[in-house]
Amino acid sequence: MKRVILSALFLTLIISSALFYDAYFKKHDESENLVIENPVINNPSESMDKKKSNFIKNLEYEISTIDQKKYKISSVSSEITYEGSQELILMNEVKAVLNNKTNDIDYLFFINAERGIYNNFNYYTKFEDNVEIRYEDNLIYADELILDLENNLVFIKNNVKYNGVAGILEADNIKLDLLTMKTDIFMNSNNKNIFYKSIN
Repeated sequence: MKRVILSALFLTLIISSALFYDAYFKKHDESENLVIENPVINNPSESMDKKKSNFIKNLEYEISTIDQKKYKISSVSSEITYEGSQELILMNEVKAVLNNKTNDIDYLFFINAERGIYNNFNYYTKFEDNVEIRYEDNLIYADELILDLENNLVFIKNNVKYNGVAGILEADNIKLDLLTMKTDIFMNSNNKNIFYKSIN
């Protein structure tokens, strides 16, 4: 009789232990491996406010580079977006001034465009639509201008029209090295010629 009671108690102890483990430890182990996908936003109005805050009026950036360049860009309206880890500013009605110092000579470039994309990480800027560039007594119109301060380049593209002290010129591209001020003028096709007319 004692053996039957002891066996029953032992069996009860094993079942209780199994149930206790299942109720507490097993559920705890599963929760440690739990991965939450597609989190739910509890406050949708807060998300909408963040979206609205990406649109900014009268935005302005001003920077100085290690090689003594000063660059200022502003826009009437802008939208802040992100591409990877980089912040991009989509700008409307853009104005920019670049002060480029080369061999103790200051060159001031004034740029106007209807639209622009400004990279806040490396200051790479693409100007588009009715681009106008003024420096010294020179005036250039184009469809697009790329300002690459990391590589010290200005690349003026598409429907380029130059009017300055050297004369009148029409081409597809003008490439300017900001370190040497060397200028390359070229067409997209070898079959097309650069138009040039001297003022004198």
